[in-house]
Amino acid sequence: MQDPNRVLVIGGGIGGLTAAATLKAGGVPVEVFERQPELRELGTGVGIQRVAAQALSMLGLRDELRKISGPGFEALRLLSWRDGHTMAAVPWHGEVVAVHRGELLEMLVRAVGDLGIVHCGMECVDFRQDANSVTALFADGHEERGAALVAADGLESVIRAKLIDDGRPRYSGATVWRALPEYEHKALGRNFAQQVYGPASIFGMFPVDKRLFWWGSQIRPEGAIDPPIGRKQDLLNTFAGWPAEVVQVIEATPEGQLFRQDLYDRKPVKRWRNGRVTLLGDAAHPTTPTLGQGAGMAIEDGVVLGRELAAASSLSAPGAMQAALDSYEGKRIPRTSQIVNRSAMLAKLSHVKNPVGLFMREQVLSAMPQKFWQLLWEQERTYQIQ
Repeated sequence: MQDPNRVLVIGGGIGGLTAAATLKAGGVPVEVFERQPELRELGTGVGIQRVAAQALSMLGLRDELRKISGPGFEALRLLSWRDGHTMAAVPWHGEVVAVHRGELLEMLVRAVGDLGIVHCGMECVDFRQDANSVTALFADGHEERGAALVAADGLESVIRAKLIDDGRPRYSGATVWRALPEYEHKALGRNFAQQVYGPASIFGMFPVDKRLFWWGSQIRPEGAIDPPIGRKQDLLNTFAGWPAEVVQVIEATPEGQLFRQDLYDRKPVKRWRNGRVTLLGDAAHPTTPTLGQGAGMAIEDGVVLGRELAAASSLSAPGAMQAALDSYEGKRIPRTSQIVNRSAMLAKLSHVKNPVGLFMREQVLSAMPQKFWQLLWEQERTYQIQ
């Protein structure tokens, strides 16, 4: 017999597994349904900022996170592409780390513990619900019934399309390339990160122990493919003339470790929930990676949602379910909407192309007093997960 309080999580990525681990820790029966044949992540890096690290600590994963990350970054240096001089430094006080996405996923799999509750090769295509339950419908005709359905099925969420129907994600105008090769940046060491700003482009470097998570983005047409010269040579041409370390790390990265992706987000909405169904992570609030908060917000969502559902008296009771999901939305929508909007605005600033805009950007970044960057970071430092 299926437990009437069972929660169905659609999507076995970072957010979905965080929610499952939190629910399981709270004594709530949960099952995860992933459309891919196995749980997997790109072989690149991801930043974990203070609030997401706090969420992982609530799951008892602080020590596990330290094992897979490098030391915390003291600051993020913002450099000019012209000569590599530092325009500004955002103080991070050791509260931001970078990790391998696959190792983060493996850590969350261990936190879930019981792999019997994770089902791969299960593509959810629809759902139906009534006052007392919700049923997930799968491509193979299979059905699963539970008390709640959590859509953590990513940017092109099937569940979101049926809940909100707000069309396709909006293209940011930029393409990103990511990699995490074995490489040590001599000047950065392991305690600093940096981003280099150029015309219509930006290049970031984040040490992960003896590896370097790097990413580069540039304004490109949506859906463009690699040119005949290949992805690596395309990048070398794109960033030719930039500071030597940028070119060197691209040269040191094997072609097969270069991942390419167009960047999208969505305009924030005021509601994620409909009845017993809600959204999480990229299904709820996809964002450009300019602020490095995408994976972190999914982790935060998973912990907050799991705690709210675990605190409900009975998930089969309509009133208790509604109160739990409303509380989740009330705690998450304001924060995630602010980050999505700020990230979109910063993405435009980061990809300025015309010479006047480039000059003004460098002048503004260089003129900002350190107190400004300190206050900006304090806003993030003081936020606490409820």
